[in-house]
Amino acid sequence: MTRIQESLEIPAAPRAIWNYVQDYHRRREWDVTMARFEPSDTEQVGKDARVFARTSGLTPMEYESIYVSYDPFKVSAVKMTRPIRNVPFSSAAGSWRYNDLHDGRREFTMTFGYEPGPGPLHRWLDKFLIEPAIQRGIRASLRNLQKHFADGA
Repeated sequence: MTRIQESLEIPAAPRAIWNYVQDYHRRREWDVTMARFEPSDTEQVGKDARVFARTSGLTPMEYESIYVSYDPFKVSAVKMTRPIRNVPFSSAAGSWRYNDLHDGRREFTMTFGYEPGPGPLHRWLDKFLIEPAIQRGIRASLRNLQKHFADGA
């Protein structure tokens, strides 16, 4: 299993970060990895809500996920339920954690874990192409969030 986790401090209250990150309509403003992230069955975000995702990039992936965790201002998590197109994973899940550092600072953590497809070619592609690309995307997305809130959002 490949696991990528990145954290940074964001100068905002957990509620403000939560409301921004969990808003389907604003996802593309900060998350450079997503071309689309929208509800499949309801506009409501929450546990058991299904979402359709289409990644950005040269070979966009499409898949459906379900929220498996949804604890406001603390954590939300999704798990891929159905690959649709160009998905090189046999399974995948991601989470967003909000941690109050108790001194006016907040830490936001994005984690993405996945099982590369079978065989040595998938493992090679993962090690040298997929994992580095996902890590760059997560880091860029976190910087976008940090900048959004630093600019007084």
